[in-house]
Amino acid sequence: MRRAPSSACQAGQNNALTILIENTAGQGSSIGRDFEQITQLLAALDELPVDVCLDTAHTFASGYDISTEPGLESTIRAIDRSFGFDRIKLIHCNDSKSPLNSRVDRHQHIGLGHVGADAFRRLTHNLKFSRVPFILETPVDKERGYEWNLGQIRALSNK
Repeated sequence: MRRAPSSACQAGQNNALTILIENTAGQGSSIGRDFEQITQLLAALDELPVDVCLDTAHTFASGYDISTEPGLESTIRAIDRSFGFDRIKLIHCNDSKSPLNSRVDRHQHIGLGHVGADAFRRLTHNLKFSRVPFILETPVDKERGYEWNLGQIRALSNK
């Protein structure tokens, strides 16, 4: 049974508010692990201004192998078959401490995790992602912070 949008959500339709649903790693009982689940959520909320935030670490940990060229191509096809690239409004850019399909949400510095530097080079050069803003969601520790990670992603995008 569908409920009518609340007045706060209806007000969002009259301004620039857009709600972003972020894919998850699939840890525990969370939903949004696979792109079909995201598609179903978007369809259920079709009366609201809702789009997608794609998290690179969650994508990888949920089973989409963006670390390799063939894996990225397969992931791109999966996005095209599900919610489509026009729905991606933001990319949370972070590597993964957790291995492929682990369903564990642990972010890592760019290029130091299981996704790897080459994957971020491919992502930043792929035309499907060229108009989508990337924001860092990497850890901050004694050795590395946002400035270091920003330098990494900039260097990879210029190669």
